[in-house]
Amino acid sequence: MDKFNEIGENLKQIFPNIKIIGNYAKPEYLGCFDVYLKGVGPRLDEKNRYFIYRKINTKKFPTKHDIIDRLIALTMLYGSSVNMQAAQVQFMRAFKSNFAKPFKYVHDHPITYTEDAEREKQEIEKSYKKTV
Repeated sequence: MDKFNEIGENLKQIFPNIKIIGNYAKPEYLGCFDVYLKGVGPRLDEKNRYFIYRKINTKKFPTKHDIIDRLIALTMLYGSSVNMQAAQVQFMRAFKSNFAKPFKYVHDHPITYTEDAEREKQEIEKSYKKTV
């Protein structure tokens, strides 16, 4: 959740109109952290996604630069972020009926911890600091 929120904040600084959605599709594996766009990009998969980053390929969480640099490069293919947004909107309108329903745990950015999860996180951080 922290990485999702952190990267989302960095993206919003550069792309203020970006809509960030977490877990739109059911994660494919435990610890999944995929970043993709729907309907735009040079190679879309069978679910109309263009992957900016896949943790499974690198075995690590992305840095903000991993995501931002790739998004800027993709934006240049369209000439501007406004053109890329227009292409995505056009795609979404044309193929809206082909999109799967969102996963039951879909969420917007930023995501907040439940009280129980926040307590658990603090306990883990305390125990980690004791061992370091």
